[in-house]
Amino acid sequence: MCRSKQNLQPAHIKSRRYMSLRWDKWNVLCLCSKCHMYFHANPDEFIAFILQKWPMRINYLRENLDITKTWHLRDYLETEKELKELFIDETSNATRKSR
Repeated sequence: MCRSKQNLQPAHIKSRRYMSLRWDKWNVLCLCSKCHMYFHANPDEFIAFILQKWPMRINYLRENLDITKTWHLRDYLETEKELKELFIDETSNATRKSR
């Protein structure tokens, strides 16, 4: 992963077709377009990367893959708020590390 802040895209760990995880905050990463396309072309490397960085995410996603969840507006709004908070935290951490 190159850590570029240009052309950022949301990248799902488990496919968006799994509706139970489609909007789950633990199923998304922010990647530049080049890394996103690279990992799409090399899914085994993507899973290895996730396992190295966040092993518990894979376990969580596997456990919740087939759970039926009905999403309501409040769920979307809460998830949006949580993702924004995670993004701000990650951005702050990256800024501190680059100093």
